[in-house]
Parts: sequence; C-alpha cells; structure tokens
Amino acid sequence: MLMGYVYDRTMERSELAIVDTRTLQDTASVKLPHRMPAGFHGNWAPSATYECARHTLFGTVRSMPLRYVDPHKKRGRVYRASVQFGRSRAGQFMARHVARHTDPYLFRLTGGRVNMGAIINAPLVSTGAKSGQPRQVQLTYFHDGPDVILIASNFGGTKHPQWSYNLKAHPDCEFGGERFSASQVTDADEYARLYKLAEQIYAGYGDYSVKTAPVGRQIPVFRLTPR
Repeated sequence: MLMGYVYDRTMERSELAIVDTRTLQDTASVKLPHRMPAGFHGNWAPSATYECARHTLFGTVRSMPLRYVDPHKKRGRVYRASVQFGRSRAGQFMARHVARHTDPYLFRLTGGRVNMGAIINAPLVSTGAKSGQPRQVQLTYFHDGPDVILIASNFGGTKHPQWSYNLKAHPDCEFGGERFSASQVTDADEYARLYKLAEQIYAGYGDYSVKTAPVGRQIPVFRLTPR
C-alpha cells in the first residue's frame, strides 16, 4: 500500500490517499483542510497491515501495544531525511496544518502500526483543564525505561500547548490507548537529560528551544508513568 498527501488540481482539494500499488486503485481517502506543498509526501505500508486495519475499524481486532521508542537507537538515512524535512518550512506547515488531521486517522486505520513519516507518534487523551471533557491530540514521544516522555514544544510558540495544562490539572490520561499518570519534570538535571534525548528523536526540538528563549519560555517536559 502507498499512502501519500496529494493535491487534486481538477477538484482543487488536498487529501490523504491510500492506494493499492497492485491495482493502482484508491482504497481510502481523507479530505484535508489546507492545500499541500508541492512534491510527494508519503510512506509505504504492507498490504497485510491495511487489511488488518480494516478489521480494526470495525472493532474486531485490537490495536497493537504502544510502540517502544528508544532514544538511544541508531537511526539511518531515511529517518534523518524525515527529520530534516520536518524542520523545513514545508515540513512545519504539514505538521501544523495537515498531519494533526491525518495522523489520528492513520493511527485508528492501522491500529498504531503505521505513521506517515519515520517519526513515531500516538494520540494523547487528556481531560480538559476547564471543561472537564476529553481532549485528544497526536504527539511525538519516546520512552525512558517504562515511562513515556512528552515534550510540550508547541512548535516553538510563545505559549504552552493546551494539553500541558490539561495534564497538570488532571494527571490521569491515556496515550496510545494505554493508561498513564502524568507529572511535569521539574528537576533541572533530569530536564536537561530528557531534553537531550528528545533531540536525538527529533533535532527540531533544539530549534524550538532557540525560538522560545527570547520570550523566556522553557518548554515543559512530561513523564507518563503506567498505571
């Protein structure tokens, strides 16, 4: 299967398309809210993954356990290229305006087996700090032992993301379909260690810390402990 972001000039719309490479027929598509940048942006997945995911959508197959992301793992050229693109202007546009719509769909469709890019992400379900209602957002992560580490970068913006306030107000949450309790990392040495590991997963976190420095914003780091 080939999954890619495409722009249809005849219909003037962008979409996430999933194509069977044996027949070149579309098997699924999702309309996107913004026009895609020029060029091909996609990923391959085994047909068996998609077939299994079709059953997942109807509740007959459970999603796989949250994938373990080891920050110490040596990563190859494809991964580094994906990171480089993610740090580019086009990559940042896709992350902000496109991936946040399509990544949750892909996670549900494939049971967490496939991401559009090489950098793994999963859905965080938190409780709204003010509303008390469930709130979901797709986030990049890595593991520190059995714990999940989340970086509240907000793409280097001047404000913290809303989900960070949710976790501070209501620590119990779900990530990738598994239950956790969240705590913000406040120890300076531990913070520095984890942030350095985060940059090994995605070097763009270093860009974000540079962007937030002029406004005095320290990017929060959260540890999710299984419960």
